[in-house]
Amino acid sequence: MSITASVPEIQQIKECPKIMSLPSEIFDEVFRHLKFDKRSLYSCLLVNRFWCRKVVPLIWRRPMPYNRKKNNNHVDVGVFIPYFNEDERIGIIKGGITIPDRPRPFFNYAQFLHILDIEGIEKAAKDWLAKVAKGKQGANSDTTRSDEIIVTNITIDRMSENSTTNAMVASLLKMFMRCAINLKYLVLNPFGGYRDIPDSKIFIEGRPGLTNLRKFKIRFNSLSVIRPEHRKNIFELLNALPNVCTGIHHLDITRVRVSNPDVARMVGGVIRSQQQLFYCRFCRIDGDVDSLISMLRYQVNNLITVVFDDTDLDGVSLEPLAQCVKLEALIFRKCRNVNLEKWQILINAPFKLKLLHLSDLNDLDPDVTKAIIEKAGDNLEKIGIEMRVVPSNLEGLEAIMSNCPNVMHFSMKCMQSHIDIKTIVPIIDKFQSLTHLTILLGGQRAGTYESLVELSKINFLRLQYLELTCSDLSIEGLNFFLENCESPLTTLIIDSISEEDLEIFKKFSRERGTLKWLGVEHSKPEETPMSHYDFLKKITNLAEGLFQAFPARQLRVREKYM
Repeated sequence: MSITASVPEIQQIKECPKIMSLPSEIFDEVFRHLKFDKRSLYSCLLVNRFWCRKVVPLIWRRPMPYNRKKNNNHVDVGVFIPYFNEDERIGIIKGGITIPDRPRPFFNYAQFLHILDIEGIEKAAKDWLAKVAKGKQGANSDTTRSDEIIVTNITIDRMSENSTTNAMVASLLKMFMRCAINLKYLVLNPFGGYRDIPDSKIFIEGRPGLTNLRKFKIRFNSLSVIRPEHRKNIFELLNALPNVCTGIHHLDITRVRVSNPDVARMVGGVIRSQQQLFYCRFCRIDGDVDSLISMLRYQVNNLITVVFDDTDLDGVSLEPLAQCVKLEALIFRKCRNVNLEKWQILINAPFKLKLLHLSDLNDLDPDVTKAIIEKAGDNLEKIGIEMRVVPSNLEGLEAIMSNCPNVMHFSMKCMQSHIDIKTIVPIIDKFQSLTHLTILLGGQRAGTYESLVELSKINFLRLQYLELTCSDLSIEGLNFFLENCESPLTTLIIDSISEEDLEIFKKFSRERGTLKWLGVEHSKPEETPMSHYDFLKKITNLAEGLFQAFPARQLRVREKYM
């Protein structure tokens, strides 16, 4: 058989546009969809210089996230040192660090930072100092005492180790405030119960610094009382922030104890001063919660999403929400004292909800559930609900079916032993526009073969995201469901997987051509001694490029509570 191309075929090949002739914006859009897929980004990095310049800013958006479960996710902060200015170099020298002799990187990576995580920077600095110390100790093992730490050619006592770390962190932060022209997100999370952040002037006076901030999260690792004598710099920064930045869109206040008027004024001032605040989350707030919620009255023309997470709403008025004309998303999760009296204030409010999430509300009256759903009506597109007591839940689900026909995202959690997938199939079948479906069940027979066969009878025409988290999920039933599934599924999340089960998903991917991501909640201990992350990397390799496997939490839809 001849493999010589015909003249028309050769002409067609010549006329095909070269990939490099595509507009630069096309590459930006393509790579943007890979920003959470570091493995693919690193591959793209090596193609050519043009791709390298496009990919490097994505890789260095958040180089120092702090994650206790992964100890090797920090960059070598030494790559920033060649770009330190004189003041920043002097700072680390005074801290006992000799500037290492290393080549200047091709990029000043600091300019690409979008997210600044204070705790992550401190952890990365400690890791770097420890590696330098370990290398030096290895070279001087005969003379190094166990109670000393070596930093390049400087020996410091354990007592001054914190000052060395602080010096490195301070210089890094100064550099970031000076160079990070794309900085949009600050995570303010100091270590420990009474740890402070570095000098507040670094953040207040640094330019461009925080002037272009769009997202801000303040998170303490404990509900310890915030006292000026322990956290002077945090007080100064939060007090000055309304004058430094007024463009925050997304505000997350977590684990803050509103113990006195100073704390209420300090945190409340941040809420009040923003000119375009459309998202606000209160998580594990303790003390005078009402004083913070009352500050929302200054944002009634801006707020789109409000989240109450693991907070006691006793004595808290929701009246500020009743004035929010643009409110579209309302989330109550693990909250106490969400009663009908509170909700009645919102019944005649001008907003139209598109997203509603109610979960882990132990004392939630069924009348409240019904009233909230009826208020949302046919505007509701995304709903997450938890079933606890059968009679009340049936009322709530019936209210959804009769009042919310346009739901596209449906998430349901139920830990009742007698509830299985088959029980809720009639409800799900009413939602003809579903694109995202999450079912979390705790019963011993929740995910039986019969239940999944029943689920397969629903004609999901648009379903792209499916999460079935049942501890006893029948793999045979899942196989039957996938064989009969006509949905354009791109993301599938299950509780666990074994290598023997993999062929089921590979077959579905080959036949449908849509599956890209497989999320797994847990690894089976009996299957592998390796870590969950390593096991899923192995699964990805065995998938032969058909899809990639990740921990379930990394693949859950962007709406955090859905």
